[in-house]
Amino acid sequence: MKKKTVKIFTKPGCEKCELFKTQYLPRVKEIVKVKMFDMGTPDGLAEAVYYGVTLTPTLILTDEEDRVVGIWDVILEAMKDLERMNTPTDLFLGEKT
Repeated sequence: MKKKTVKIFTKPGCEKCELFKTQYLPRVKEIVKVKMFDMGTPDGLAEAVYYGVTLTPTLILTDEEDRVVGIWDVILEAMKDLERMNTPTDLFLGEKT
């Protein structure tokens, strides 16, 4: 069975992106498959345009069929959700407690 995937969009010089990478990314990698996209590259920018990403970091959760099931475009929103959940897994499964 395929695992859900979080597509993470960052860009060079983004302090919040670096904060996310150092403080939260290791934990996220334990929960779901992660694909990183650097918006400073043509491929990363193309993927960002496809999803309408304008802010960084942005996290997009996709299901096994690559359908979008969640989007967080401000790290504070994601962290508030994390604080409301019993475990980080709940956030990425879209379950509220």
